[in-house]
Amino acid sequence: FIQEENFDSEDTNITQLGEFVHHYTHFRLDAKVLLINKKIDNQSYFSLEQIDTLALSGADRKALELLKAYT
Repeated sequence: FIQEENFDSEDTNITQLGEFVHHYTHFRLDAKVLLINKKIDNQSYFSLEQIDTLALSGADRKALELLKAYT
């Protein structure tokens, strides 16, 4: 997951998967979830099955559910 990053849309395939709102004790998070198809060198990735075993926040889980619904 990347919280914020600049991507060149000309050489990157970006699909918006959806949006959600997550509430914390003192603030509200409005999130747009994007699927970005771009190979990034020297990065390791988790499979969807591996991600399910990780300790993720509630907001991360909401984003993951949008990805699962897309795939």
